[in-house]
Amino acid sequence: MAEETEIQKDKKKIRREIIQELIRKKRKTAAKIGIFLILTLIISSITVFVGKTKSKDRSQTAALANIITPTDWTKGAETQAVEIVTYSNFKCQDCAALYPILKQFETEFQSKIKITHRNFFEENDGTAFLAAKAAEAAGLQSKFWEMHDLIFENQKILTETEEPNNLLITLASKLSLNLDQFRSDLEKEEIVNKIKRDIEIGFQANVKKTPTLFINNTKLEGAKTYDELKMVIEKALQDKAK
Repeated sequence: MAEETEIQKDKKKIRREIIQELIRKKRKTAAKIGIFLILTLIISSITVFVGKTKSKDRSQTAALANIITPTDWTKGAETQAVEIVTYSNFKCQDCAALYPILKQFETEFQSKIKITHRNFFEENDGTAFLAAKAAEAAGLQSKFWEMHDLIFENQKILTETEEPNNLLITLASKLSLNLDQFRSDLEKEEIVNKIKRDIEIGFQANVKKTPTLFINNTKLEGAKTYDELKMVIEKALQDKAK
């Protein structure tokens, strides 16, 4: 057999180098695919974990918001009820619009729901704080919900008057409260602390606006219609019956 010429040797060398380069590229591609798959699995795991964490956080938030304390103002069923916790501001127009809807639900659902009121507003809002103190002071004479209703019914006057204190005294008089006690109770430290505690619990429960409602584990923010809220309550009742 004739010896290979230099040209033939060079061609073989080039072919070998091309084949080796192709093999290296395939290995790199395979490695990249492997890394990609590993990263995909990691990202998927993180996404699932974050999703579960967010779901857990939402459940914990709702649970915190629904813990009723002895100082809370509640009305309705005492046991086996759907809990409706409202974070409200007596100056808030959407809160005033919510008030008659909740009153209607009291009639419709009677022994099936329990409503809790909590104050929530900026602490430097003097009128909102004064109105909250008035409701709490009336509560010390067993007329919290009556004052609660009157304040919402007179909200327009409350927000427009330059003398909100006079309006609240007038409302207290309509409820036949002891006015001297009422005036004194308005400045009680226990009432101020109760309101601040409501606000702090609201922040811990991730409340950001009023009205915010927690209907069992469902959080609802802002203005809601009668139909929207009724649907959530009925769903909560169905879940309880399971």
